[in-house]
Amino acid sequence: MDLTSNSDSKRFAFTSRHILTFRPLMPKDHSLQMLGRYEIHTSSSTNQNLSFSGISGGISDPTVPGYLTGTGSSTSVQRSMNALGTLHYAYSSKYVFDFTLRADGMTKFGSGNKWGFFPWYFRTLERFRRKVLPTTSKVCEHACLPS
Repeated sequence: MDLTSNSDSKRFAFTSRHILTFRPLMPKDHSLQMLGRYEIHTSSSTNQNLSFSGISGGISDPTVPGYLTGTGSSTSVQRSMNALGTLHYAYSSKYVFDFTLRADGMTKFGSGNKWGFFPWYFRTLERFRRKVLPTTSKVCEHACLPS
């Protein structure tokens, strides 16, 4: 049996990202850096298809006689937003404190649960790092913390 099909798809996507970094002038031995990032994404798509039988040669013109054997269509829309905030503070390169909070919002999460929040915290003392993690610059030149 001769089968012919025709389909059409369209997709649109848009992303916008904004980043702000702030590094104020601090007293000697103090370092502070803050970063904020906001991103929004939206996309939509449409699809449709037709299939025919009884048409030879792959012709899909509507004026050619044949039998419509199937139709289909679909649409989808997706939207997401995320925000990220980071704070980095160091004192005399001995004490380091980092805090990050990321928030993701997406239509796929379902109603009543549109946002996910992901905090992260880190601190270290240089004195502890030197005792526990001695510098091995010959072995891992690029991966080790500076001494």
